[in-house]
Amino acid sequence: MIDFSVSLLGLADSFNLLLWIIIFLGRFQGVRNRELTLSVVGDWLGFCVAALGVSLVVRFSGWTPPHLGENPFLGILLCLLAVFAFFTRNKGTSLWDLANKLTKRCYSSPGAAILLGIVLGVVQSVTSVPFIGAVLTLLAEGNGAMLFVSMLLYSLIAISSSFVVLLLLSSKKQAHSVGTISMERVNLLLAAALFIIGALLIYASLT
Repeated sequence: MIDFSVSLLGLADSFNLLLWIIIFLGRFQGVRNRELTLSVVGDWLGFCVAALGVSLVVRFSGWTPPHLGENPFLGILLCLLAVFAFFTRNKGTSLWDLANKLTKRCYSSPGAAILLGIVLGVVQSVTSVPFIGAVLTLLAEGNGAMLFVSMLLYSLIAISSSFVVLLLLSSKKQAHSVGTISMERVNLLLAAALFIIGALLIYASLT
C-alpha cells in the first residue's frame, strides 16, 4: 500500500492548473457536465497510460528503482519548484491563453473531450516530478496485485483535486465571471502548497 510520502506526492501531482482552467472555461461557456466529466476521466486515463509506460520501461530495463520517499531529494526539489513558481506567478496569463485555445477544441465533441484529457494526463504525468518519484517508489516496493492496488490508489489521489473542481463547478448554475479569477493569486496558492508538501516530505524522510 502507499505510504505517507507517496500520498503527499499524489497530492502534489494533483495540482493540474491547466485542466482546472479548461474545466472552468468549459463551464463558463455552457458545456454540459457530461463533456466536462469526460475530460477529467480522460486525464485519469492518460495518467494510467503514463504510469503503465514508465512501469514497462523500468521492468524491461531490469533496473531496480530506489525508494525515493526515504530520501529528502524530492522534498527539496518540490521546495525549489515552489520558489520558482512564486517568482514566475505573474506569467500565469500565458497558461490562461493556452487553456482558452484548448477549450474550444476539447469540448467540440465527447470524443474530443476524452482524447484531449488523455493527452493532458500523459503530458502532465511524464513531466511531473512527483509522478516520476511516486511511480519509481511504488515499483521499488513490489509488484503483482499489491502494485496494481497501490497504483490505483495513487491515481485516485492524483486526480482528486480535478474532480473536486469539477463537482464544485457542476453544482453551480452559472460560473463566475472569468475576470474574477486572479491567476497570480492561484499560482501563489499553488506555490505555497508545493512548498508545504515539499517540507513535509523532507521531514518524513528524516524521521
